[in-house]
Amino acid sequence: NNDSQPEIIVACLSTCEVLCLSADGQLIWARGTSSWIYSSPAVADLDKDGYMEVVVGCEDGRIYCINATGKLVWQYQTGNYVRSSPAIADINGDGYLEVVVGSYDKYIYCINATGGLVWRYQTQDIVFSSPAIADLNDDGYLEVVVGSGDGCVYCLNANGSLLWYYNTTEAVHSSPSVADADSDGYLEVVVGCLANCTYCLDWVDELPPTIEVYAPDNGTWYTTPSVMVSFSIADGEWVRGYTVYLNDSWLLSELLKPVSRLNVIELLQNLSDGWYNLTIVAWDPFNNTSIATVWFGIDTRAPVAEILHPGNNSWLPPTNRVLVQWQARDFGSGLASVWLRLTGKTSGYDSGWLNVTGRTNYTFSGLCNDKYAIQLVTIDRVGYVNSIYFVFVMGPDLLPPEIRILNPSDNYTWINRTPVTVQWQIYDNASGVAKTMLRLTSANSGYDSGWLEVPSNGTLEFTDLCDGNYTLCINASDYEGNNASAVLYFMIDTQPPRVWFVKPDKRFLNTTSVIVAWAYEEPYIDHFLIQLDDNSPISVGMRTGYVFDGLEDGKHEIRIVAYDKAGNFNENATWFVVDTSAPCVQFISPTNLSWCNSAAITIMWDVSDNWLDRVYLWNSSHWIDVKGKTSHALHFHADGRYTLRIKAIDRAGNVATSSLILFVDTTPPIVTLTTPAPNFYNISLLNVSWLIFEKNLSCVLLYVDGQCSNVPCNGSTTLYLPEGNHTIRVVAYDLAGNTGYATTWAVIDHTPPEVRITGLSIEEGNVIVEWVVNDTLSGVACIWLRLGEGSWINVTNLTSYKFSEVPAGSHVLTLRVVDQAGNKAEVHIHIHTTTAAVTLSCLVLVLLSVTAAAAVILAWLLVLRKHRKKRDSLRKRPESTSA
Repeated sequence: NNDSQPEIIVACLSTCEVLCLSADGQLIWARGTSSWIYSSPAVADLDKDGYMEVVVGCEDGRIYCINATGKLVWQYQTGNYVRSSPAIADINGDGYLEVVVGSYDKYIYCINATGGLVWRYQTQDIVFSSPAIADLNDDGYLEVVVGSGDGCVYCLNANGSLLWYYNTTEAVHSSPSVADADSDGYLEVVVGCLANCTYCLDWVDELPPTIEVYAPDNGTWYTTPSVMVSFSIADGEWVRGYTVYLNDSWLLSELLKPVSRLNVIELLQNLSDGWYNLTIVAWDPFNNTSIATVWFGIDTRAPVAEILHPGNNSWLPPTNRVLVQWQARDFGSGLASVWLRLTGKTSGYDSGWLNVTGRTNYTFSGLCNDKYAIQLVTIDRVGYVNSIYFVFVMGPDLLPPEIRILNPSDNYTWINRTPVTVQWQIYDNASGVAKTMLRLTSANSGYDSGWLEVPSNGTLEFTDLCDGNYTLCINASDYEGNNASAVLYFMIDTQPPRVWFVKPDKRFLNTTSVIVAWAYEEPYIDHFLIQLDDNSPISVGMRTGYVFDGLEDGKHEIRIVAYDKAGNFNENATWFVVDTSAPCVQFISPTNLSWCNSAAITIMWDVSDNWLDRVYLWNSSHWIDVKGKTSHALHFHADGRYTLRIKAIDRAGNVATSSLILFVDTTPPIVTLTTPAPNFYNISLLNVSWLIFEKNLSCVLLYVDGQCSNVPCNGSTTLYLPEGNHTIRVVAYDLAGNTGYATTWAVIDHTPPEVRITGLSIEEGNVIVEWVVNDTLSGVACIWLRLGEGSWINVTNLTSYKFSEVPAGSHVLTLRVVDQAGNKAEVHIHIHTTTAAVTLSCLVLVLLSVTAAAAVILAWLLVLRKHRKKRDSLRKRPESTSA
C-alpha cells in the first residue's frame, strides 16, 4: 500500500480468507472467498496504478485479484479447483503483466491484467503444479514451464502453443525450478514427480529451419516490373526470424513471436530490367540458420535497333549494290533473332526475310534505280519485338528539297513576345540544297524584311516587331534545279487583356447561390478561368458569368484570369461574404412577462453576429439605435404593460428580432384590517378579516407575532390566541414586488383582576375601606364599590373610600373590579355598625366574644337534650319493687 512498511500476504485454508498482516502481525484486512485456499498468493502491480494487487487461486475454481485495500478487483472462473499458485510476468511483451496458473480442469490459463482470458492450454490430467516463467533459450521471449498430473512437463510459448513436453510416466505435482545448471548459457528445468525421481531437462535444437520458395521461379525471366515473392519457413521448435536480400541488399526482415511455420508473401515493384539474386536467410531460437537463393530476370522492353546506313529518306547515286549496316542490342533477356528485308517500290525487288542474327551488315545486289524500303526486325528471348522501317532512293534527283519551319511551330500561331526567332531546316537527300531565301511581311503593320538569303538550316531573330499578323515565306532549290516553298502565318500580341468584376455588387450576401459576372477589354480573348477560394480553377470558355451554388457561410475569395489567344493573361480578384444566418438576439434582463416595481428600468440584451451592422431597441413608442451597447435605461411614465423589441441587422441584410413583454407596477397594494380592532379580549378565538385593493395581487401573508402563514387574498380567518399581547399584520404582495400591509394588536386576558381589602374601620357611623387591585395583562378598567343595596360608586382611581352616617346594623360591603378585557372580580364583606365607634380590633373581639357565648349556649343545650332523653327513658321503664 506504499506506506514504506512491508506487509505479509497469506492465504488461510480453514477460514477461506486472504489475510494482509502488518510487519508486527496485526491484521490490516481480510478478504473472504467461498471455499478453501491451497494456492499461495502472488503480488504484483497489474494495472500500473502504483499499488500492488494480490492474485490467488481457490477451491471454488476461481482466480481472485484483490487490490491493496482488500477489495475485489476481478475474478476468473475455471472448471475445477485451483490449487496451483499463480505466476505473474509480461510473457507476450505487450507492456502489461499476465497471470499464468493451472487448474484441476486440466487447463493451464493465461489471464490478462483485467481478468480476461488470453489463452489456455489443455493437458491430459489435473494441473496442481505452479508454473515457472523464464526465457529458456535466450531468444528474448518468455516460456511457461508447468507440470501436469498426466506425468508430462509442458513448455509453452508466449502464445500458449506447445514448444516441447517431457513424459516422466508419473504425475508431476512439483513446481518446476529454472536455472543454468550446466553453465552452457541456456536455462535448464528441474522438476520432481511421484515416481520419486527428480529430472533436469535441457532444451536442445540443432536442426535449422527449412525454407521453401514458391515464387519467383529460379532462372525465370519476367516481363513486368513487379514480381511476387512467396516462401514458407518451418522449424521443429519455432522460427525466430528471417531476412530477405535482393542482389545482396537488404529487402525486408522480421523478428517473430513463437511460430512453428510462417508463410510470407511480398510484392516487389518498380524493378529495373536486369538479372536478380533473391536470398532468404532464416534462423530459429538457437541461431540455427538456413539460406535459400533464387535467380530471376526482369525484361520489360523490346530490343533497341538502329539502321546506320543508308540514312532514312536518303538519296543514293545509281548503282546495283547497296551495303546496309545496323546496330541491335537488348538490355534484358538478350537478343533471340534479327531479320532483314529489302523491297523496291516500282521494280518489284524483294529480298525476302533474311535471318541476320549475330551480324551487323548485309550487302544487297542486283538493284536498279528505284525507291527502296528497309525493314529490320529484332526479337528478344521473352518475345518482345522491335521493327524499323527506312526508305532510300537510288537514281537521278527528281525531288525538290523538303522545308520544315520549326519555329513558329504551327501555322496561325499566336506569339506574345518579341523579338521573334524563326528556325527552319531544309533537307535534300539527293543533289543537296543549293539556295535558301526567307522573307517576313505584315499587312496591317507594314513590316517587310525583304528577301534574305539564309543557310539551309538555321535561325534568324526579328526585332522591333509590332503587334499584328505576319507571313513567313521560305524558298529553297537543290543543285538539280528542283524548287520548294513554304508559307507560315503567325500573329503577335504582347498586350495582356484587362478584366474586372461586375457582380456581385455587394460584399455581403444572404444567399448560398451567388452570381459572379465580369467584363473585359481584349479583341483576341481566348478563355477565362474562375477560382473560388482554394478550389481548383474552372474554365468557363468565353462566358462572362458563372453561378456558384451551395456556398457555405463565411468569407469567399474569387479570382478571374483572362487569357488571350497569344497566351497573355491578366487577373483580378474580389471577395464577398455569404451570411445566411440571422444574428442571435435575446433579452437577458428583465425576463419575459416579468413585473417591475420601478419606472426606471435598465434593459440588457445579447446580440451576436460575425458581420453585425445595426441594432435597434423598440421602447414601445419608437426605435432607438443601440449598436455597440448591451444595455439601455428606460423610464416608463405610467404603470401598465409594455412590449419591447430588439432588432439586429447584419451586413448581409439578415434581420433577427426578439420581443419582451414587461409589466410596470409602481403602486403598492392597499390593505385594510376590518377586524379585530386594537383592544383587550377575554376570549382565545378571534376572527381576523381584511380587505385588499390591488389588481395585480400575488399573495397575502398573515403574520401573528412574527410567524407567517398563507391566507386568501380577500377574506377572513379565525385565530386561536393564548393569553398575552399579540401583534397581527396582514401583508399583501403584488406581482411587481410592491408591498402593502396593515397592523393591529390584541391582548388576550382570561384572568380576572386580583383584589384585596387591606383595611376597614367603623367609627361613629363612618366606614372607611382600603383595598389593593392588580391586573398584569390588560390592566384595571374600572373599580366599583357598594354598601348594601346602595348605588355603585366608581372608585376606579382610588385605593380607599369612606362611607359616612352609616346606620347601625348589619351591612354587606361589595368591591367589584373589572379589567380591560371585561374580566370581573368581587369581594364581599359583612359589617355591623353601632353608634359607638368600633375599630377593627374591637370588632374582632366582639366577634370572638359572641362566638364564645354561642359555644357556651350550644354546650348547655346539648346537656339539656341529653338530660331530657334520660328522663324520658325512666318514665317508660316498668315499676319494680326494687326500684
